[in-house]
Amino acid sequence: MWDAAGLARDGADLERAVAALRQWKAPEVTDAKAAEDANLLVVARAVVASALAREESRGAHFRTDYPETSPTMAKHSSIGAPQ
Repeated sequence: MWDAAGLARDGADLERAVAALRQWKAPEVTDAKAAEDANLLVVARAVVASALAREESRGAHFRTDYPETSPTMAKHSSIGAPQ
């Protein structure tokens, strides 16, 4: 996650992270550890999908392929869960 969706990120690395996360299956929730692991996978997928959708740099998160801020992106946005 840090390599692909850390503070400095780019579209190619984020696409690779999406592909890698699609390969992972959430564990069957049988105890607290499995529940935490399943939740972490959901969060990782959401972070990567959101980072890929925002094609600009804003705040501490820097898109090396989109180094400038964009006035059109200066609003709240939401996307559906990754498939």
